[in-house]
Amino acid sequence: MVGQLGHGDQASYRQPRRVERLQGKAIRQVSCGADFTACITDEDQMYMFGSDYYGCIGVENELGMEVLEPVLLDFFQERPVRQVSCGDNHVVALTRSGDIYSWGCGEHGDVVVVMRRGGL
Repeated sequence: MVGQLGHGDQASYRQPRRVERLQGKAIRQVSCGADFTACITDEDQMYMFGSDYYGCIGVENELGMEVLEPVLLDFFQERPVRQVSCGDNHVVALTRSGDIYSWGCGEHGDVVVVMRRGGL
């Protein structure tokens, strides 16, 4: 357990439990990797939590290897996110302007280059 449940600890829970840090946020999409979680709000903000071992949280390990509660990704403050998809150890986000951003482990060719709708 590395905090991918977003409850501020590394515990396991056998029943659903509300993620308190996201209370009051209108979440419209959630995607999970092997050890991390991504959430997109109705305002196109992106929150992440869990393991940052492969850099999947998107904060360059500034918060440590395990991010136990959701953090807002400042990188996307000026790049509103419409959609997110997570692989085991990588993340791909589609912005409102049509740009695609990816990060995480690219060991097996998982991570693609940053692209814009219509080509590079």
